[in-house]
Parts: sequence; structure tokens; C-alpha cells
Amino acid sequence: MSNRSKQARVTVLFVALDLVYLYWLWAHFPRWGIWDWDLQESLLEAARVSIVEYGQLPLWNPFLGGGSTLVGHPLGRTFNPSFLPVLLLGTIPGIKVAILLYLGVAQWGMLRLCRAQGLGWSAAVLGAALFSFGGCFAQHLTHGHFEWLAYAWLPWIVCSLERVAAPRPRGADPSRASTAGATAVSTLSGGLFLALCFLDGGPYHYCFVPLFLVLYAVILSAQHRSPRPLFVCAAIGGVGAGLAAIQIVPVVETVLVYPRPTPQVVNYARMPSEPSLGQMLVQGYLSRAQAHDPAKWMPFVLNVGSYVGPLPLLLAVLALVGDRARAWPIAAVGLLSACIAFSAPLPVDVWSFLHRLPGFSSLKVPVRFNLFVLMALSVLAARGLDVFAGAVHTKFVHGQRARRAIRLVFRVLVALVVADLFVVHVPVFKVAFSVDPIRIREPGVFSQYGESPYRSAYVGSALYDIWPNWPSATFPTILENRGVIDSYLDMSYPRQAIAADAIDYPGREAWAADQGVEVASVKMTPNAIAVRCEGSGGRVVVNQNHHWGWNVAGEGVGPVENSDGRLSVRVPPGPSRFVLEFRPASFRVGVQLTLLSAVAALAVLALVRVGAQARRAG
Repeated sequence: MSNRSKQARVTVLFVALDLVYLYWLWAHFPRWGIWDWDLQESLLEAARVSIVEYGQLPLWNPFLGGGSTLVGHPLGRTFNPSFLPVLLLGTIPGIKVAILLYLGVAQWGMLRLCRAQGLGWSAAVLGAALFSFGGCFAQHLTHGHFEWLAYAWLPWIVCSLERVAAPRPRGADPSRASTAGATAVSTLSGGLFLALCFLDGGPYHYCFVPLFLVLYAVILSAQHRSPRPLFVCAAIGGVGAGLAAIQIVPVVETVLVYPRPTPQVVNYARMPSEPSLGQMLVQGYLSRAQAHDPAKWMPFVLNVGSYVGPLPLLLAVLALVGDRARAWPIAAVGLLSACIAFSAPLPVDVWSFLHRLPGFSSLKVPVRFNLFVLMALSVLAARGLDVFAGAVHTKFVHGQRARRAIRLVFRVLVALVVADLFVVHVPVFKVAFSVDPIRIREPGVFSQYGESPYRSAYVGSALYDIWPNWPSATFPTILENRGVIDSYLDMSYPRQAIAADAIDYPGREAWAADQGVEVASVKMTPNAIAVRCEGSGGRVVVNQNHHWGWNVAGEGVGPVENSDGRLSVRVPPGPSRFVLEFRPASFRVGVQLTLLSAVAALAVLALVRVGAQARRAG
């Protein structure tokens, strides 16, 4: 059978498996999500509304917290690829289709990585199944960590790094265009995949993924006794950061102004005491109790849960014993990842050091680094299966019929592992989307709630207990064109807007702060607010939180000012009109850096192509 035919069969296999694995997403297809899903749905819907209904770039979010930056939100869905299904299909269907698509991205990335390491198809399928079905994606996607889809790009990045990390053979001409061209293409592809990871991800990806890549590059440098992997890693990082600057620059600006420091010692699950290392390892990789059950300390399971089962762990050990020379680099980076993820109970708490660094200080749970442990285990288990298969074929198999029988046995073995993962993790998704669509008011003129009136409906629809005072249920308010001031933003953003149901609400979303001016009309759109005034002039206040990214256009109108945390503008006497537009300088800088990086990457590819053509012509 040709390699292309095997690829086609594996693709059909994984599509069928993914559809079954995500059964509860299709069974609850119209339902909305709760907890972090409500925030994710709200951010996605705010971005979708800006584009579809107003024809504006999704830069400002007037719906959450009295108005906040969307392009600078660490979880903002502005220019990331996973937003495309939402834009085309709508928020709820788009989320679920995106999950399906990104499982495929993760699986094909791992297949590509395993095959590039010389592993057989059965072993590659096992590695891909362990990585995508091994718990981390199920746990975090159930809880609403939509940004976890970004880790689907990780095997693609690692594969690009490995491809060019090995030093050139002795005696090779370092000026050969073919070698330089292949290195450039692989480096650019790794940078592109890293940029996709950044664009699809969030705060953890900005910190964890570069740390993992640096650790792996150091290990590869030790393996090859060459600094080349470090240089390649730095180049991939530079390309990735440059291509994703359109998102990274505004996010960095927001985080610098509104940091979110978190405690150094994390209580993983509101348990009476911190879990021991043994509890975390058993719960993470061997316990079959992975479903979201409050009686089993659900937040602990959410962060630690990454069940793979005993057989893949045994295969990983077999890889270290039977193929140590090729297995030890990925095993070493997996061990270092485990030391970071489970460092709290260890004698040397690595997280205590990392948590002092910029970016890491805003991260809550170090054990979420276990995804990188899962990736290492997936590759090691795949290699272990290949070692086992090779040993069996060498010692016991004679004849074509025996080879076919052994291949069937190994496929059955892979099928049993996948079935075990399904039994453990498919029920996890049962609670991912548990809110029946709520009947809302017809959308009207924009105004803001102080607190969402739909919280009780969310709590009543949930299939498990809700933490008290969880500021959820903002998604339905956006559908009715209303904002919620007491909403979850996941950052220390000021909230000075006035709710429409508050006693001191002036009656509209813009009002006169001075007696000499009268607001005749106000039109609210996500990125632009048009106000028409009359009178002898004075100061007008707009009911959105102040942000330095707002600019004003209008004849004789003063600059945007801060009035008790709200937007304020001075207008001249007589009839006047002004428009507030949100165009932060950080966004413009990010766009310019992304365009420059893209042009530079295309120029390098063009040079590689010209060199290849010249070499063929010569």
C-alpha cells in the first residue's frame, strides 16, 4: 500500500474517531457553555458582531465590564485562525466545529512528528491518539479553555525544530544552496506554526511554549554537541513573534498597564491541603476517575487530569530501554516539564523561580505544564511500540502470513488503548455545554446591566455545582445588545461605567457634565461612538471605561479625557458632532511588525526558490 493511501486511511480513521470522541458536543449542539465558556463565547460574539453587523475590526469590547479592549485582551478572539469557524457559522456552532478541526490539527501534527522520527504508521497513530485523546484537551475544553486549542500546533513546531537542529555532516559544503534553502524553509515553517500557536493561544502559551522550546533546544544541542538547535530555536521564536505581533503587541501593552499577579502557592482544588506528588501523578496519568464530579475535587481533576493508562506508560519505559539513543532527548524534556508542572511538592520548587519572571507571575496553575509531559509520553509510547514491533518481527516472525498476523495484533493493541481513552474521557465532555438557549429580549438600543439577569438560569441549567459569585451569563446579554458591568474579564481592568438600572444613570449612554451643553443623540457601535450635541458648549461624558486608545474626530472638539474613569470630550458652542474611534497605537505597531515579518518571510522564500531554479538550470 502506498504512503498516500495510508495517509488517506488514517485521515478517515481519525475523522470518525473525533466525531465519536466529541459525542457530547453534538448531543448538546444548541446548548451554551458555562464557567469559562461563557467568557469565551462573549469574547467571540463581541468580535463576530463587530465584523458581521457593523463592518468594523474587533478592537473594542463594549459589552464586558463597562467597556474594555478586545484586541488587547489576553484571550481576545481578534485575528486568530480558530475564530474563522465562528465568523462563518456563528458563535456556538463555530466553537464546536473549531474543536473538531483542531483535534485534527493536533493529530496530524503528531503523526508528522512521529513519522519524521522514523516510526511506523501504527506507532504514529498511537502517538497521535495519546496526544489528542490523552486528557489535557478534554479537561480544559470542557471547562471552557478555548485557547487550549492552540497547543494543537505544538507538534508541528517541534517537528520543524528537529528537522533543522541536527548539524551538517562532516565534509559537507556549508554554502550549498539546497542545505541553506531547506534550513530556511523549515525555520520559517516553524515560525509560522509558532505564530499560529500565539494567535490561537493566551497567557500560558506566550510563556509555556517558548520555555518548552528553549529546554528542548538545549537538550538537542547537548545531543548533537552543537549550538545549532539554539540558533534555530531563536530564529523560529523571532519569526513567530514577528508574525503574531498584531496580537502580541496590544496584549503586552494591556498586561503591562493592568497586570494580574497571582499567588505563588496555588491551591489546586480548594482541597483541605495541597495534594502530594503521588496524588497528582496517579490522578493525572492512571486514575480513571476523570469526569467532572464535585465530589472528586473537580478543579483538581481539571488541572491535573491527563489520563493515558498503564500500557502507554510501559511502552514509554520500553522506548527508554530499547532505543535510548533516540528516545532520551524527548524523555529529558518531558522530565523537565514534569519538574515544572509538579514542582510544588518537590524538594526544589522550580515554579517559585519561574513565577518571579515577567509573564509567569500572572499564571495561576503550574501543573498546566503537564501538556508538555503528555506530548513527551505520546512520542515515547509510539517509539516503544515501534521497538516492541521490531523485536517481535526480528525474533519470532517468519513468513508473510505471520507478518500480517503480527501487524493485526499491534493494530488491535492500539485500538484497545484508544478505546480505553474514550471510555475515560468521552464522559468528561458531558458537562461542557449544559445551558439550554435562554429566551432573551429583542435587541434594541445599547445599554448596560449591572449584573446579568440570566445568572440564575445558568446555575439552574448546570450539570454540576457552580462556584458561588461566579460572574457568568454575559453571552445572552450580548445577543440582546446589552453589556454587563459585573462580568468576568480575567484581568484587573477598571469598571467605571454606570448601569442602566442604577439610580444615578442619566438615561442614555452619553450625557452633559456641564449645564451649557445638551446631548441630542448618541449612537453606539463597538469601535465608534457618534454623539450630537447642542448648547453653549462644555464637557460630554460617554458611558464607557476610559482607555488611552480612543481618539476623537469633530470640528472644534477637544481631546479625549478621563472623567472619573469614563470617556470625556469638550465640545464647542452651537450644534456639534463628534465621533470617538478606538484605534490604539499598539495595534498599529503590531500590524506594521506583522506585515514587515510576512514580507521578509516571503522574500526569503522567493530567494530560496530562485536559488533552487538556478541550481536546476546549472
